[in-house]
Amino acid sequence: PIPIPLELREMTVNIFRPSMVRQPNVLTVMVEGKPKYFNVDPDLYRSIQGLDVEQIGTIMKILSYPAKFLRAGATLTPDFMLRNPFRDQWTATVYSKHGFIPGIDLARGIFGLFKKDADYWLWRMGGGEHSMLVSMDREYLQKTFDEVVGGHKAIDYIKNPLKALQILSEFGEAGTRLGEAKKALSKGKDPLESSFAAREVTLDFARIGSKTKALNMLIAFWNANIQGTDKMIREFKTNPLKTSTKTFFVITLPSILLYYANRDDKRWKEIPQWQKDLFWIVITEKHIYRIPKPFEIGILFGSVPERIL
Repeated sequence: PIPIPLELREMTVNIFRPSMVRQPNVLTVMVEGKPKYFNVDPDLYRSIQGLDVEQIGTIMKILSYPAKFLRAGATLTPDFMLRNPFRDQWTATVYSKHGFIPGIDLARGIFGLFKKDADYWLWRMGGGEHSMLVSMDREYLQKTFDEVVGGHKAIDYIKNPLKALQILSEFGEAGTRLGEAKKALSKGKDPLESSFAAREVTLDFARIGSKTKALNMLIAFWNANIQGTDKMIREFKTNPLKTSTKTFFVITLPSILLYYANRDDKRWKEIPQWQKDLFWIVITEKHIYRIPKPFEIGILFGSVPERIL
């Protein structure tokens, strides 16, 4: 080799390293500090790439703001925060694989959130919190292990009050999901199975295709509507008898009984039809209570029989 002259040694030197041209469907994984390359199935490649925070252009980012603001306006109100947990109770009762009990398992889940017990950490590290509606506007999927375990400090919420509202809005939904995870763990399911059970007990809002992800950025609740219908069809297709039985006793029968209890009351006739479709109306001597129905199964198996009657 030719020695480098002394006067050139202090100058900038270009260092050339071998590089690999990335082929389609090739993932790079760091193993003990060194990159390893894996050629995987195209569907698996797209799924793993979908876990990353979306890289979008400036124009797309600007166009996505109206949908993001609409989601925030709809889900960060006190009205939504109070009603959504009630609505989830009936959905979870119908869709649960482990015998979710409305109200009781919600209370167990909320207690676990406050206490941060062992089941809570298993649920979080199993990815159970990634499935919630509000969490889709937060960068959950790239949290490191330390961030999951450590959480946020109070100063973080002062700097970003929107984040505090999002977490508050998630609280009731998280209680329902953690309640299902606790139920699964108590029946011998491993942490990963229990976390997936928690994701599927209502709607898994992170269950989204690459094309739908782009549409959901522009149309506020596009994926929520798609997943609600898809979930209902999957449950009736997979467990037709069990799902039909639970739907009848949880949704249809209460709707019919309430209709017969209310139909002769003058106040019932004055209530707008949209409220009768979206809520169970409980009329007492002095008050009228409105209990939210679940969206898809509540309308189809609760409101439709009421209208027929």
